[in-house]
This record gives sequence, C-alpha cells and structure tokens, in this order.
Amino acid sequence: MGSILAVRDLHVAYDSPTAGETIALAGVSFSVEAGEILGILGESGSGKSSLAASLLCLLPSPGRILGGSVVFQGKNLLALGQEELRGIRGAGISLIFQEPALALHPTLRVGRQVDEVLRAHGLPAAARRQNAERVLAALFGTEAARISGSYPHQLSGGQRQRVLIAQAIACGPSLLIADEPTAALDSVTGAEILEIFARLRRELHLALVLITHNPALLAGFADRVLVLYAGQVAEVGPAGAVLAAPQHPYTQALLRCLPPVLTRRETRKPLLPVIPGDAPRMIADAVGCRFEPRCTERMEQCAARSPLLTELAGAHSVSCFKFGG
Repeated sequence: MGSILAVRDLHVAYDSPTAGETIALAGVSFSVEAGEILGILGESGSGKSSLAASLLCLLPSPGRILGGSVVFQGKNLLALGQEELRGIRGAGISLIFQEPALALHPTLRVGRQVDEVLRAHGLPAAARRQNAERVLAALFGTEAARISGSYPHQLSGGQRQRVLIAQAIACGPSLLIADEPTAALDSVTGAEILEIFARLRRELHLALVLITHNPALLAGFADRVLVLYAGQVAEVGPAGAVLAAPQHPYTQALLRCLPPVLTRRETRKPLLPVIPGDAPRMIADAVGCRFEPRCTERMEQCAARSPLLTELAGAHSVSCFKFGG
C-alpha cells in the first residue's frame, strides 16, 4: 500500500494591513495511505482549516502558500494550473465543508446540487442522472427520491451533511477531506456520519482525512492521528498509541480536557480542566517551541529553539525536547 497524498514542508500565511503577516502553517509534513483514515487533531486556531483548504489550493484571500509541496497521485498540486486543479477537485480529492447550511445553495433542490458537481466534470445528462440517483440511494436508501426533490432548509442537519457527502463522492474520488463534519450535529447524528464514512471506506476503498478538535471522535475510528498545534506537527502516530499513551505535553493536556463520563449517582458536574493561556500568534521570525508558554514541563531550551520531530517506536513521532528533538 503506497501513499496517495504526500505533504512536505507546507508553509501558509495570511496578510493583514494592520497585523502584518501571520503564519498559519509552518513546515507541516505528513502522508496518507490508500484506504487509510488519518485524523487531524487540534484546538481552534491550530491551522486545521487552513491545512484543509491548502490541500486543494482553495485558501481564501488574503491567505497564500509560501512553500512546500502537496503531491497527489504523483502530481504536485501546488504547481498545477486552475484547469488541472478543477479536474482533480471532486474527481480525485473532495473537500466536505464544516457547515452544510452554508455550503449548500438555499434555493436549489438537492438533486440539482448533486447534478451540478457532475456537470462540472463534463458528464452527459444520462450519466449525471444515474450517478446522482446512485449516490443519493447509497446515503438515503428509500428516502432518496424525496431528498432529491427537497430544498436544504427542509432537511435536518444530519441529512444536509449526507447531501454534502453525496456531492463529495459523486465523481468517484479516492480521497475525502472532511473539515469538522460533526461539529454542528448532536452526538447520535455525528456517530451516524462517522459510520457512513467507515462504510464508504470499506465499500469504495476511500482514504479519509478527518479534521476535528474532539479526540473522542478519532478513538476506534482513525488509523493514525496527527496533532497540530500553532501550525506545526506536535505528534503523529498510530491512533491507539497517540490517544491511549500521548507523549507530547500538548496532546496530554488536550486529552485531559475531555468531559468525564458521569454516573447516575453523581449530582454535580465536575469542573473541566483547561489548558492555560492561548495559542500564540505565529510570526515569521518566531523562535522556540510554540507550546512553551503554556507547557508545565518546559525547559530552558524550549524558549530558545524549536524541537524537531523525533521518531519513538512504531511510527510514533513527537516534536518535544523530552525525546531529543
């Protein structure tokens, strides 16, 4: 099994007339294997959404990619023109946005919106109709016809998210990127969406990059987990190792913030632990470990230079001076 996507030394920045240049990603590298589920984990402001948009060259202005490569099936997407990128978006890699209510057109019926994706890739009318019926049936079963004739406001949040998934798989991509796909859903509906992803992975041999701030979503679902902090990789490795035995102080702190499971006898909800301080604003000439101001285990060298990603055991790597770096 080989890598379907290889990201190397990706740098992304945003320009502001008042605040100047802010670095969103600083040297991010990772790969995704065919048929693999990779979880990207981090709190708000860690660079997760910037990473998702960068993979398909969809960064909103004033964002810009400063350097690096995004190689998909042998092609560096950052070196391609818009026409070639349009051929890959949807057909090779699909991006599922965080908020379905904003991603779907409010005045177009669902069937038309799935059809538009297929039309963009030049499929004739008969093939578009057949493909749209197929993907909607796969996601909605006997309700597919009703959903196809509905407007987004007539659907529940979970149904709208399924419509986005239908659009994403309509052209047969080999990689899905899902940016916080369960953030706007209740826990039961969110679990149903994850089961859909797992089924699509089994049936279509899709690779999936799932971006989330919630570690609990990745347990028992992702194959590997990459922890992102302030635009840099803090930890990456097999999901079981990263979630059950995290090594980076940030990953450990993030997992401590998970709400505990309450028993019926408990009458008072315990206070949740928090990570003190805020994620730093990234500037081009920043020095030191990005987590150092918030880290309870910081050492003198942490403020002076940035640690390197150090491999431990079993393809588990950590960017921390406790392990060399």
